Amino acid sequence: MALIYSELGRTEDARTVFEDLAQHDFADLPRDALWMACLTYLVDVCTFLEDKARAATLYQLLLPYAERTVVVGNAVACYGAVSRYLGALTTTLGRWDEAVQHFEDALAMNARMEAWPWLAHTQYQYATMLLARDQSGDPSTGSGQASEKARELLKTALLTARELGMRVLAERITQT
Repeated sequence: MALIYSELGRTEDARTVFEDLAQHDFADLPRDALWMACLTYLVDVCTFLEDKARAATLYQLLLPYAERTVVVGNAVACYGAVSRYLGALTTTLGRWDEAVQHFEDALAMNARMEAWPWLAHTQYQYATMLLARDQSGDPSTGSGQASEKARELLKTALLTARELGMRVLAERITQT
């Protein structure tokens, strides 16, 4: 429910459900075939809520899986590279250099797997991270280069999103 609320922009409803799930630092989530999928949903909610404390907790839970792909159950679904989720969390934490590395890793892995939807999501999140970092006044950004890379990532993500009929992502990209 927290993910659905966040997708609908219902911040307080998402926060209420998320707080309930996070009350024991996610330790009480069943470690079953759906655990990793649950963590990815929680990352999406956490980044939507910009919850830095929970971002740090989720980061520690996911970090051991950094070089892996999220596969649900017996290959029922694939959610792409774990590194994308780590990049989103480090973006929330304002740890820009780590975010860059995670997103670069996710770009490479999702491209190798030909996981085009997840590649588009990675490109979008990476671009928004670069733009946020630039706005933060981080002196290491090399403003022009970061903005150019962000524009290129957004352009490529939008092309893919449109080709695959990913209307919601395409709309987010055009609003960036």
